[in-house]
Amino acid sequence: MGQAARVRLSGWIRRPWIVALAAALVTLGIWFGPLYEQGQVNPSSWLHKGDTPSYRRDAALIDDGKLPYRDFHLEYPPLALPVFMAPYVFGQEQEQYRHAFVRFFGVLAAALAACAVFTAAALKRGPFDQLAAGGLVAVGPLLLGDSIALTRFDLWPTLLAAIGCLFLARARPAWAAAFAGLGTAAKLWPVLLLVPAASVAFRRAGWASVRRVLLAFAIACGIPFAVGIAMSLHGTLQSFHYQTARPLEFESLGATVLLTLQKIGIGGHYPLVNSYGSFNLSGGRANAVAAALSAAGAVAVIAILVLGVRRVLRAPVEGAPTIAIHHAFAAVAAAVALGKVLSPQYMLWLLPFPLLLAGRARYAAAVLVLAAIALTRFDVLNFDDLLHYRDTVTFMVLARNVVLVALAGMLVLPVRRAARVAAPDPSPA
Repeated sequence: MGQAARVRLSGWIRRPWIVALAAALVTLGIWFGPLYEQGQVNPSSWLHKGDTPSYRRDAALIDDGKLPYRDFHLEYPPLALPVFMAPYVFGQEQEQYRHAFVRFFGVLAAALAACAVFTAAALKRGPFDQLAAGGLVAVGPLLLGDSIALTRFDLWPTLLAAIGCLFLARARPAWAAAFAGLGTAAKLWPVLLLVPAASVAFRRAGWASVRRVLLAFAIACGIPFAVGIAMSLHGTLQSFHYQTARPLEFESLGATVLLTLQKIGIGGHYPLVNSYGSFNLSGGRANAVAAALSAAGAVAVIAILVLGVRRVLRAPVEGAPTIAIHHAFAAVAAAVALGKVLSPQYMLWLLPFPLLLAGRARYAAAVLVLAAIALTRFDVLNFDDLLHYRDTVTFMVLARNVVLVALAGMLVLPVRRAARVAAPDPSPA
């Protein structure tokens, strides 16, 4: 290849939309190639372990004229419903709905990969890091295994949160807050982007900008919830209670610590109870651990967000979005690691964030996320062994949870250095 051709190729590679298109195409190739074939090899995971049957049931009830929250229980916030209904338009029977769901979420996965690329570009990352950010989104669902991504709707709130991060990276905190609000109305956890967005707004333009951020979030989040409340206040509140009242799920950090202590002869026996759509530990000690873990998680998330605000306010204006996204990721990681419920699909929440960080922290974060995903894959592929408290899988799930705690802890430490950076990562765009 001649010098002129190499220069032209280098110029094309440095265009974020080219990298985003490549990441989206790779994602579609993986989604409809090896990931789809993985589901075909183990179709029972689609039909029995996945959540698409319940999504289809909710869509069918709405199609029959029933109102969610009023006429039937809906455990999710109201903005989950659009992605339950969309596949139903293309297939009402279970098998048709399942395939339509996969196609629809394949498009969302490609959009998420492209969004990660554009966000990395907005933060002045180089082409390699841009492609790596999209590539992590592309390969993450495949590494997770057992059709987790094909049968859960978690990529929907993750995409909304990622779009919020894109606007935050472009120093548009009001738009970031709006998409955080939409994500919150889909699955609550994107609310963790609100404080980082508000901190960037204050750093750039003071309290007037913060008021715009809060208004944007309130409108985007409030309208869907207002619709839910209009259908049934009691049903909407019940959906919140359903989430907060859940017991200690047996894959969570607290549960795996109790089970490991049980393995080495410390503590009692903890029977499993199938409730709230998951397997949970029962007993007074398990309930106490669930309460303690929830409190510790809340304290950790609040502390991370407060620290993030302090770092953003001390940083140069142009470096504030990088630090805000860094702390948003740390808060999400802490919420996942220290929650009393930790389902395998929660790993999908982490995919768009690691390679958006500054400095070497992004590579360490990506490695830890991949390690957590790999250990989660061992969990889902040996789920029956975990149900029977088999030693190896119990220890592996505990190791996954320790990795997640290490990820959250590691994300706090490098920010001290990142806060002193006068601008986003100076690697070529």
